[in-house]
Amino acid sequence: MPKLNEMSRDILGSFWDFLFPSRCPMCGRYVAERSGWCPSCLQKALTVRKLALPPGSPFEEIWALSFYKEYLQKLIKDLKYRRKMSTLPYIKSLLQGSEQELVWLADSDFLAVPVPLFADKEKARGFNQTEKIFGEWLQEKGISTVRGLIRNRETMAMYGLSPAEREENLRGAFSAVEEAGVPLVQGRKILLLDDIFTTGSTMEACGRVLKEAGAERIVGLVLASDH
Repeated sequence: MPKLNEMSRDILGSFWDFLFPSRCPMCGRYVAERSGWCPSCLQKALTVRKLALPPGSPFEEIWALSFYKEYLQKLIKDLKYRRKMSTLPYIKSLLQGSEQELVWLADSDFLAVPVPLFADKEKARGFNQTEKIFGEWLQEKGISTVRGLIRNRETMAMYGLSPAEREENLRGAFSAVEEAGVPLVQGRKILLLDDIFTTGSTMEACGRVLKEAGAERIVGLVLASDH
């Protein structure tokens, strides 16, 4: 099929928008821009904040962009369990809306590292949702994303486990990825990414491994948390 010229694409896009107008992912109201939010819902969903850190944490700080159950649960579940890539533009709109609060991200010396999935789970899902959520947005900001960690085995869900059980569950679960015997994160400023922050145990375990591998500075960024 011949490549459509710019005018044809604009006409086709307008016709598509007429047939299938975009709706806000929270309230369902029609919105002017495809994959946009209505201003009221976007303002509610954007709750950018620092999370409390436990004593001795390897993190300088951890930031969350929204609350999970109240605002982003459906979008994240649709992506993770129903493989709906159509959720990603809505999530990217939220990420872009958070930029005023994340001025420190202008430091493109950060190297972004997603919390890894166990290989079998990633193969079954087809992707790491955290890479999908943040990858394109960070690339546009000049921040590279690398797989600096590997998950050595599957772990149980943290919810409902005691602190001692969480520690045992995560013992030895993560390792730093090396190249020519040198960890990829050594001497770097690391931005550790995850989709949801629940107990914080997984982030802390990953942070400790990054620190032991020689990371200079570690900041966490998660899409949603109910803390």
